[in-house]
Amino acid sequence: MRNSLFLHCGWFLIAVIAFVTGSVNSSRDSSSTSGKNDTQGSRQDNRSSSSLSALGQTSESKTGQQEIPAGLVNPGTTAGLPTTARQPLSEWDIEELGQIMAKESNPLRRRLAFTRLLQGMTAENALLIREQVKSLRPESSEFKDFHYAWGAIAGAEAVLNGKKTREVDMDVTMAGWASAEPELAFNWVNDLPEGDRARLKGAMIAGIADNDPAAAAGYAYQLASMGDKDADRMLGIVTSRVLGNGGHLEASAWAENLPDGAMRAAALDRVAHDYVAHDPEGAAAWAERFAGQAHNARVIEEVGDEWAERDPVAAITWLNSLDAGEGKSQGLSSAFGEWAKRDPTAASQHLVSMPESSDRDSAISGFSRRLASENPQAAIAWASEINDASSRENALVRAGQSMFRRDASGTREWLATSGLPPAAQKQIVNPPQSRR
Repeated sequence: MRNSLFLHCGWFLIAVIAFVTGSVNSSRDSSSTSGKNDTQGSRQDNRSSSSLSALGQTSESKTGQQEIPAGLVNPGTTAGLPTTARQPLSEWDIEELGQIMAKESNPLRRRLAFTRLLQGMTAENALLIREQVKSLRPESSEFKDFHYAWGAIAGAEAVLNGKKTREVDMDVTMAGWASAEPELAFNWVNDLPEGDRARLKGAMIAGIADNDPAAAAGYAYQLASMGDKDADRMLGIVTSRVLGNGGHLEASAWAENLPDGAMRAAALDRVAHDYVAHDPEGAAAWAERFAGQAHNARVIEEVGDEWAERDPVAAITWLNSLDAGEGKSQGLSSAFGEWAKRDPTAASQHLVSMPESSDRDSAISGFSRRLASENPQAAIAWASEINDASSRENALVRAGQSMFRRDASGTREWLATSGLPPAAQKQIVNPPQSRR
């Protein structure tokens, strides 16, 4: 087996040496041939030399190895993006690099060509470079990276160019600008007409969050102080960025340090959703600190609901271990709803074994809600067992509406003996339109 391994390694080294040797010889052959061409050929060769130089492949070190091209980030950058090139790109350079991007089969050379275009981009030549980029798929990383970099360099000019293009590029350009000049971008967006502002503020907040989540959260709270109804959604964008960059552990600590209120609760709920997907037990242990806090009840509910999708028994066992509170009640309702979808027989057997309590009422409410769409008569039977009068009426109305959509005459017969007040009966015979 060891001999086989050495044999494979030997063939691999031979292939690498052959490739490098071929590349060097090819470069030398091209150089010797170009000296024999006429003026037009020399001009074309200069263009090729320029583009190859842009990829860092025209000179060799003393060891005979090709130089490695410089990385994307250069000294004197703004927000980690180049503001000036090491060497200006001519129009011919840009066209040649664009041709390499379009026709080169080697993905590494294509990426090097694109990187060199970004290195050489300025506010003045960005439109020329965009001509080489616009044929890429808008969802490709190169298309997005170019517009992000352009936004960081040119600001409003780059963003407004998106109004004149057919491609979807305005949002990512806005994010790039906001990452580099957050305050300027924030003020510019807030001075826009309402339609444009609504479209771009999410990208603006996302761009700020890329470099400084704390500052982005501050801007989201500033929007809230201005009465912006989307402020909590803006903070949700920041939370998603923190989750994407730092994971649920870092995001949970970050969200806990936000100011108390509905926006913090929404951010914690978003973190809980991600946390329980990766580590249900860890998420449950973290969420316990919010038990009994009415303003953070959504955290408990989210963990219970998401965990019940995977392991309803474990989720409900955990919820039953918590102190009484809104979070526990909502969590039991959501968890039994998930269990009813997964295994209604097992869920109903567990309900039968539960002693009468507010927790059992919450559990039946969630179970009945899920059951109503499949079997409204059974949902009505279960809803009737809820002790709390208000909760029982709400559950009966939901189940009755589902039954009315299937069997209007049968529902009216049931209502005659249901004992429900007239207002509740009116809700049942006038159900909201069913959503698909």
